[in-house]
Amino acid sequence: MLQKPFDTNSNRILIPHILIVLTRYADDAYAEDEEAPWKYSPDRLPSFLAAEFALVIALSSPGMDVTLQAAHGLQLLARAERHERAPRPPLPGPEEQLKRWAVYEQIGEERFNYVGRLAYQKRLRQLFRVVSPSNPFNLALFNYCFARWLELSQSVVQPAESTNAALKAGWQNLTFALAGMVGGCIALEGENTEIRSLAKHMPQHLEHVATLPNNPTMLARQFISELMDMLDNENAVIRETAKDALGSELHPRLFPVLLQQIERVNRAGADPERPDDGIALLFEQCMSVLKAMFDRIDTPPELSKLNVDISRMMLILSRFINRGNDNSRACFRARIKFCQLCDSLMAKRNFLTIRKESSLRNEIVDRLFGWIKDSQALRSIDPSYTRLQAECDGACLNTAVNMLEKMRLEPPESATSSDTANLLSRTFYRYLTEMQLMAGIHSMGSMKGEDDIAESFNSSLRTTRDEPAIRALVVKGVVNMLQANPDAGTKHCLALGIHDDLRLRIQFCHIFAGALASGRKLESPATVTPPPQLNQLCEMLRGSDMLALAVCEICPANEVDVVIPVLLNVIDTHDGLLRLMKSAINREVAQTESDKELFRSNSVWTRLLGACAKMQGYNYLRKVIQPVVEQLQAMPADQSVEVDPIKASNATEEDLKQNMANLKVIAQSLLDIISNSTPLMPPIIMDVCKHITDTVGNVWPGSRQTALGAFLFLRFICPAIAAPHTVDIDVPKENNEIRRGLILMTKIIQNIANNVLFGQDSEQFLTDLNPFLNENARKVQAFQEKVARGTSEKDHRVGTADIGTYSDETDAIVFQRFFHLHAEKVGTELLSYQGHDSSNMGKQTWDMLCTALGELGPPIERPQLIPLDSQRHTKLVDFLQRNQHRSTESVRQLFTETSIDPERSLVFMLALSRLNAETDDLELVLLQIFKTLLEFSAHQQPFEIVIDCTMFAPSSEVPLPWIKYLIELIPSDLALQFQTAYVVNTNGAGQLYLRKVLHALASVPFGKQITVINTLKDLADVLPASSVAAIGSSASLDGESKESFPEVYQVLRGAARIPVTFQLGTTHIRITSTKAQQIFPGVQCKTTEIIPLSDIGDVTPYSSDRSPEFTIRRQRQDGTLIFASDSRDVIMKAIRLKKARQKSEETMSIDRNSRNVVLSATLINVGLLHLCNDEEMLRSAAYDLLCALCTYLDYDGSPILPSRGCFVPQNATAVSLPFSETLSRFAPQLTLDFLFEFCIAFDKLSAGQKTISMQCIAPWLRNLPMFMNPLNPLYEQSSSKLRDCMRFLIDLTVKDSEIYPLAQRHVWSEIGRLDSGFISLALDELIRAAVDDGIGSFRCELIADTLISLASTVTVRGKVITRLRKAVSKTYLTYTRNLIDNPAWPEIAVLTRLALVVSYNTRNPIQTQLFVPETAHLITILASVGTVTMRTSVHGLALNLIHSLYASRLDHAQSAEQLRVLLDVATSPETLRSFGLSRTDQSSDFNATETFNDVEAVDALENMTKLLVKVIAAAAPSIVLQNVWRARWMSLVVSTAFQISPYIQSRALTVLGILSHSDLDDDLLYQVLVALQKALRMGDKVEVYIVSIIRCLTNVVPGLPPSSRYLPQLFWIPVILLQTSDTNIFKESLRLLDAVVRTLQGHQLLAENDGLANYMLTTRDSFADVISHVEQMQGINFDVSFTFSLTALIYRGIHVASIREAVQSTLRTLLRATTRSSPVHDELRAAVDPDAVAYFIALLFCGTPTEEEAAELLHDAGLSVEQLPTLPLRLPTRGRDWRLHLQRSTEMLGLTDKAKAALFAVSLVLMMEATSSPTLVQQVNMIQFLTDVGHSFAEYAMMACTYRLETLPVSLHDLLNHTSDPEVVQIASRFSHMAMDAATRPRSSSAAGKTRVTLRSSLQEEGMAGILEARPFTDGLDTEVMEPVDKVLSVILETPVGPSGLVSFADV
Repeated sequence: MLQKPFDTNSNRILIPHILIVLTRYADDAYAEDEEAPWKYSPDRLPSFLAAEFALVIALSSPGMDVTLQAAHGLQLLARAERHERAPRPPLPGPEEQLKRWAVYEQIGEERFNYVGRLAYQKRLRQLFRVVSPSNPFNLALFNYCFARWLELSQSVVQPAESTNAALKAGWQNLTFALAGMVGGCIALEGENTEIRSLAKHMPQHLEHVATLPNNPTMLARQFISELMDMLDNENAVIRETAKDALGSELHPRLFPVLLQQIERVNRAGADPERPDDGIALLFEQCMSVLKAMFDRIDTPPELSKLNVDISRMMLILSRFINRGNDNSRACFRARIKFCQLCDSLMAKRNFLTIRKESSLRNEIVDRLFGWIKDSQALRSIDPSYTRLQAECDGACLNTAVNMLEKMRLEPPESATSSDTANLLSRTFYRYLTEMQLMAGIHSMGSMKGEDDIAESFNSSLRTTRDEPAIRALVVKGVVNMLQANPDAGTKHCLALGIHDDLRLRIQFCHIFAGALASGRKLESPATVTPPPQLNQLCEMLRGSDMLALAVCEICPANEVDVVIPVLLNVIDTHDGLLRLMKSAINREVAQTESDKELFRSNSVWTRLLGACAKMQGYNYLRKVIQPVVEQLQAMPADQSVEVDPIKASNATEEDLKQNMANLKVIAQSLLDIISNSTPLMPPIIMDVCKHITDTVGNVWPGSRQTALGAFLFLRFICPAIAAPHTVDIDVPKENNEIRRGLILMTKIIQNIANNVLFGQDSEQFLTDLNPFLNENARKVQAFQEKVARGTSEKDHRVGTADIGTYSDETDAIVFQRFFHLHAEKVGTELLSYQGHDSSNMGKQTWDMLCTALGELGPPIERPQLIPLDSQRHTKLVDFLQRNQHRSTESVRQLFTETSIDPERSLVFMLALSRLNAETDDLELVLLQIFKTLLEFSAHQQPFEIVIDCTMFAPSSEVPLPWIKYLIELIPSDLALQFQTAYVVNTNGAGQLYLRKVLHALASVPFGKQITVINTLKDLADVLPASSVAAIGSSASLDGESKESFPEVYQVLRGAARIPVTFQLGTTHIRITSTKAQQIFPGVQCKTTEIIPLSDIGDVTPYSSDRSPEFTIRRQRQDGTLIFASDSRDVIMKAIRLKKARQKSEETMSIDRNSRNVVLSATLINVGLLHLCNDEEMLRSAAYDLLCALCTYLDYDGSPILPSRGCFVPQNATAVSLPFSETLSRFAPQLTLDFLFEFCIAFDKLSAGQKTISMQCIAPWLRNLPMFMNPLNPLYEQSSSKLRDCMRFLIDLTVKDSEIYPLAQRHVWSEIGRLDSGFISLALDELIRAAVDDGIGSFRCELIADTLISLASTVTVRGKVITRLRKAVSKTYLTYTRNLIDNPAWPEIAVLTRLALVVSYNTRNPIQTQLFVPETAHLITILASVGTVTMRTSVHGLALNLIHSLYASRLDHAQSAEQLRVLLDVATSPETLRSFGLSRTDQSSDFNATETFNDVEAVDALENMTKLLVKVIAAAAPSIVLQNVWRARWMSLVVSTAFQISPYIQSRALTVLGILSHSDLDDDLLYQVLVALQKALRMGDKVEVYIVSIIRCLTNVVPGLPPSSRYLPQLFWIPVILLQTSDTNIFKESLRLLDAVVRTLQGHQLLAENDGLANYMLTTRDSFADVISHVEQMQGINFDVSFTFSLTALIYRGIHVASIREAVQSTLRTLLRATTRSSPVHDELRAAVDPDAVAYFIALLFCGTPTEEEAAELLHDAGLSVEQLPTLPLRLPTRGRDWRLHLQRSTEMLGLTDKAKAALFAVSLVLMMEATSSPTLVQQVNMIQFLTDVGHSFAEYAMMACTYRLETLPVSLHDLLNHTSDPEVVQIASRFSHMAMDAATRPRSSSAAGKTRVTLRSSLQEEGMAGILEARPFTDGLDTEVMEPVDKVLSVILETPVGPSGLVSFADV
């Protein structure tokens, strides 16, 4: 049997004999055998051993009968050996023998029921595993069996038809048996494996077994290797047997060996050069073996002792399967098996050692989702194999879900820190999208791919797997992914919560309910923190000058231009940069051999100093060079500065001389600017210059100035002069004259600095400049000496850079690559430093650098172009083939052709800013790019690419690995055709990204073909118009009309300011930097920030109202930009107006991605909203979500219902409202974020859901005051989030008219019940929103109505009124002639409208009494201004005030009646006109009416004020309250009258005059006079202001006490103002004069001081010189005749109809005051008082008085009524019109003996006649008067006649033509005789001359010639009038007199 173990027939014959023998040994039934010597003799052991070998191997016999007999034989053998007298075998040990015997007993049991050979063999193997430890016996048995198996294998492993089936079955049984027995070959600790110890017990024919090589492990490896080779055998039975033996039967001890063998096979199969024939089958078998092995692992085997990389094995398998992507059945089966293998691996991963498990899982999951994606795309092309594909996709999904558990997503190793967040977010989104497609939901966004594919896949999926199970699997996968990666995936998952698809919303609830159930905190920052090691490199450079110097020292020459700018960016502090510059100077001086070469070579130190100076001195250079460039540009076309005869060949000698003179002038100008520019020099450059002089002076004392000049001019100033474009000074390209002039000036300045004259050998044409050089040498030297002094500690500029430089990630990437390439040189340099502690510090720095570089790893690999064309480029071909079935329609707009003109280059457009690198399929984008380029590449035309970066955002940053992949795909033919890339409109983010890409791709030659374009206008210069127009978004923005604002600066961190161009368009703001930053050698870039108006959250002043800085806060990018401009208010107003004109749907601009989302708040909002949904499934899912959230938040309250398996009613009040109230109390910190999320999701709801959701937010609104309480932990100091929340609520309220009533009921009424502090904030935002749209807009009206909800308390009304008063007070900041032109007007108008709304109160009208003074004050200030809406608002404010007061006084009949009457008055046409309104009837609309002049406006305001005063008097319940109201109103008026703008002051002063009739003190009068003085200095800009002040004085003067120091002197102010040519001021001056005289008379001051004339002449002493000047100008003299001088000034206004009444009133007042202040005023007079004659004459002849008027005039003059007949009186008689009684006129006037008075009287009458166009009656009276005077003073009558000689005949002719009355004829006759006598009187030439001028000359001699003439009235004020008044006021107020002439308002 041992010789022929597999001979079944032989075994059938021999085994029975063996059984007979063993029966005799084992059975005690044979008594005779018990004493036989053979039965228990030790000599039987070899035979027993041979029998055991034979029977064991017979168990594998293909014959079942043989197997059973062998099993029985082993049972007998065990019984025989177990006998107590039997000899013990030497091996194995006792314990193992017992196990063997037990197994043999079980094998031989007859009661065992078996089913077939395979089942029985499997049972045998299971039993034999117990007895297979490593020992000599088992090894010997294995050696024997393995030898037989090898022999048998040679026969079996043959073609199928040549192999006996029985033999094959025996081989199969033996294979399985050996797989179990092979475990004995691997010895554990303490096990004996010495097989030779069995030699003496072996039978002779088995001795060779014991003498085999003693290396059992080698045998085991050989056995496994043989089986591995059979895995791909053509015979299915053989390969399946080998697979089962290795996977299911192999002893666990051999698992490490098996893994090694599989790894060997995998490595060989993974060789890309090896053909794929047969490899697929082998890998498939290996996967089956591995899966079976993993499934059998129950305890950790000894795998850890063996270095087996399971991770690498799995990756090789996955990559091989992915490589064989032929979409065949075998491919799908392989994928399924791999998924099953991964499932087994994950199930047993705790028992296995998996290296880099996270990386393994990331790559496998990525591969799995790639297979799913490929399968979906394939299905659209080939619908076959649908079921198998679906099964494969289901397996991939299941495996991916399992592997995603606790798996952190990882970026590729080549990703930078800034790419990490983008890549992780993108990966999460891609996995999420693929899982959504698996679940049949395909509306996820830009990555969604093909909807029809997903739908077909979903339908096929249902055929193989239950759809709910798939959905549950998807939910589990997203939950696993979200729990492990909340930072990358939260924002993507949150988008599902308010998605339009109901299934997605349900899924959202399940996802987050599951994620929260784990208890892991999902709140995470929005961005991933970059690795600190990358920043550590920059920190080391900042902190170690030694390292920075080492970098410079070893830097290769070709890298200097890259390293130096980056180094200067990193070292961005003043102190650090100065230390580095000083060290560079020390190195330059130490390494330079000659002083003549200092700072003149091209060493790295000189280049470093030059780059630093240029960077820090940018603004300085611009200020120095710009004036010179402008001077050259302004040069006439026929002038030049060219002095080289060769270049100016056409110039004559005279021309050259003139050019030389021009050159000297401009050069002198430049030298003067430079010499005086020390205060502008940046501090750091001054300190560098000081260190240069000190350091060079220590080595070469005589070369200080030369070295300094080399740095300061050669390296700093002169390069910028020669090339002004380097400091962004534009010089016309076509103007070579300017460039030549700059070059010549550079030569001049450099020679002066070098102290070198122009020589004879070179540049001889400049030798004439040598004297000029000598003249300016000292000036330049002095400049250098000033600069070389450095800065002092007191210099406030120290510590602030001129232009801020800031480090970013690119700097760290550059230095990482630099240190990676030159680490050895850097280390050598650091270790070479000597000196005190230098070597030690160098070693420490080197050690730190090595540690940092080790942690960082290698830098990002630079891509390399593959020199293969598109036909041979394997990588590109594979890429195109792999994606050939995909449609690029969804990304077609990202890369399109714009110009295909065959005459020029092709132009393509890449819309980079429209790309979302997180959600867009970048592989699809690359496919679109290459498909488009290759489509046109056949034309062999060069092409250009326009990269549109308009409004570039960080989300558009394509990760560097993808950029690298793109470049590696570029074939050589496309690379050759590519010409230029134009980058358009790069903003700050785009600039940083472009800089990073260029540095990362430094080895690619494309960097030199990149041009940055700032505007489309510049792009149009190099590209066709069609290409420019294709950039749609940019073209539309450029096409908008824009308003530019000059002198705007952007404020950077550290208070550094950079000049920018600030333009405001219709929909956006464009901010372009002036300075171009160098982002890469040869590439400079300006930033163009385009901010949509819809993205602007707020525009506010940065600090105080007077600060020029303001901020623009953005919503989407959650950033704040700070600007500075003197036009701050104008810019802010313009932005707000533009923003207000945006459409209502654009008003609420909310971007979740721009904020750090608080997940809990979002989930609460979504859960509450979905609880209100009509769908039961969604309500149930939402309830589960909220319950999970309560657990997540550690809420200890009990849920309302069980969290699962319950029915959630649709009635929200049962569930959602209690949830909302409970959570709002438990988690108030989530309030702001909850409300923010609510506003986002609100539009997604139906009308019914909106109603319920509005109720849900009410509890949260009650928490808002917590954020304003400084004592509350939730206090937000800036309140920015709180204000944002209010803005969102406002936008929500006004956006939809259907929502408006709900918002009023549930939002604003709730806010109205909060504390006053928060209501103030709410009011601020409501008012701001209303102001943005302006008064009368729909939005403003809705906001006004919203205030009604807040106006339930008196606080709101008070705050609105207070805000309105503050807005009015802002008008003083900007002077405007009209209030509506003031920047504060929009706010004032809107607040007025709001005040009107909140003023209506009939429920509690008593509250109105709290604001009566304030309301009255605002009405008077704002009435009759602006549009009709504004005017009706102010009028409505007055009506509401009266109406509320009327309602509050209904219990008092008299007051109520008075108020009712006043209410009627307030609506009368006259009152409406005072408010600037009119309408035809009560039903018609209001119209705006304008007053005719300033006096009428003041009159209207006075009438309005008087009405309000009556209202206060009628409404006040008591005198005390009335006085309180008036006092408060008075205080408001006073505070307004003297502190705000002139327009407001004018109105306030008018009101002040009405309110202050009594108890007025000098302090208030002083303020009024100061205001008058200020108004006069403003000139005619504020005429109404002057009128108002004079009217105020007119009204307040009566209230002055007798002791007032200003009252007497006030008389002269209107007297001087009477000179004015302005009728309005003239009229008001008359009234003031009247009031002053009345007041003086009333206080008896005139009588006490000898009458008006004497008293007034006394009071003018302090300003007599001013009055004297006025007298000279007017031709009057108050000392000669006070009364006639004053009357002459007054009477000139008599001919103006609007002034006539005022003239008469003033004259009558003067007459009364003069008469009554006379000592004899109580007695009847015979004649008029001499001081009153002029007043009496003026009144006498200014009209035709009635009898009563005449009597009153006599009474005022102190005359008796009996003297009435002497007056020219009109007496009606029968048959006659009138008759005159004239008697003794001169006697009554007292002129009989007063020649001078008579002269003045005659002159006055003549002036009156000439200026007033007298009536017929007045003419008769005047003629009679002149005739009467002629009786007493004939010469004066003759003078009068002579003066009137030319006009007298005409007058008499007209008089006689109109009447035949004898008395009139008699009067005319007498006067004509007198005139004829005067005309015919003989006179000599001298006498005639004297006669003709007698009247005028007589008056001139007295200084009274002005009586004869009256100045006409014109528009505007007179400077000669304003100056004297100003001087008088200065004397009165005891203040300095203003400067000569009018003073501007700005000066005031």
